[in-house]
Amino acid sequence: MLLAEVVDTLEAVTATSSRRAKTEALATLLARVEPAEIPAAIGLLTAAPRQGRLGVGWRALAAMTAAMTTVHADAAAVGIADVDAVFAELAATSGEGSSGRRTALLHELAERATAREWDLLARVLQGSCARAPCRACCWRRSPAPQMPTRHWCGARPCSPAISARPRSSP
Repeated sequence: MLLAEVVDTLEAVTATSSRRAKTEALATLLARVEPAEIPAAIGLLTAAPRQGRLGVGWRALAAMTAAMTTVHADAAAVGIADVDAVFAELAATSGEGSSGRRTALLHELAERATAREWDLLARVLQGSCARAPCRACCWRRSPAPQMPTRHWCGARPCSPAISARPRSSP
């Protein structure tokens, strides 16, 4: 699946205040994602990559973005699997010269991504919390049985039984 589809879904989720519309948009997207790409897609939707720490700090990302002379792609061609592979390489890069290698990987990804896709990727790399509604919907409604049953931050389990239970009023 193309990253642009994730961007479109997030824009639809952000544009509405209806919880039902948000859930339906996310469920539609997750139903179309290949099973092998579900963990990576949820990582993008929740701004919490499955690889964990990628070794890219906000200062390095801001400096790279400010100094970037890269022209973004005109048409969407980056897939979720492509982003996941780059994130895996970022997480595995260490030692002497790792900063330069990470910068080169990010420049290559930025060149292949459209401006809209790069905006999302920059937010994911920064761990942006602007996607909080996506976190609850994704973790609770993920069709993948291998997905963790705990929230990304370690909060109480988000199993279907818990999410189906009506909330008590204070």
